[in-house]
Amino acid sequence: MPVVIDEVGYLLDADPAFASRLQAALVDADWLLVDRGPLRERSSRYSVAEPIVRFHRLVVEPAAVRLTRRGAGRAIWEDAMVWIRPRVFAPHLERLAREWVLLDSSPATSGGVVNACGPSRVGSGDRVLQLDLLATTADHRGRKRVCAVGEVKSGQDRVGAGQLERLDFAIDLLDPKVVDESPKRLLISRSGFTRQLEQTASHRRDVELIDLPRLYSGS
Repeated sequence: MPVVIDEVGYLLDADPAFASRLQAALVDADWLLVDRGPLRERSSRYSVAEPIVRFHRLVVEPAAVRLTRRGAGRAIWEDAMVWIRPRVFAPHLERLAREWVLLDSSPATSGGVVNACGPSRVGSGDRVLQLDLLATTADHRGRKRVCAVGEVKSGQDRVGAGQLERLDFAIDLLDPKVVDESPKRLLISRSGFTRQLEQTASHRRDVELIDLPRLYSGS
């Protein structure tokens, strides 16, 4: 069975034994990233590590013939933006955000000493939400506890109160046995936040607003 990889580098189908060896080799070489669900360790997603590879597959390869024409670059770029934002910019910012929560955020920001952080699905049945990040810590017995959930937005619109409401709802869907008393809600945005959300966050100790300067230089 051949290996099948989609346009942004996700491994879709392959012989199980071959895929396992290939994945291990690519992960070891830092060509392939693996996102393991913090609460479900058997749930993993593999993706190409380098954003330029996704850019090449989404933009350069489909436009190879057009790129040979003089002056076509601007039109190609404008056409490609519909794909670049959700499939290049967004995955890259999500990766940076998860690494920041795991490696650079302070316990006061993330709700504890984080030992795992990744994307996650919460809820069941017709009440399921996909989260960009969920962070866990360990209690005194070594049991996992959810200390933070978060959303990462790479678009041009400011993040508003609706995203905070979504995180509140996500926490309600979690099993109370694995949730800290008041998990942090982390909202990470490339374009900032609405005034309404900033005012709400200023009165809530469980909300953290993280813009690009803080993501790159803060904790």
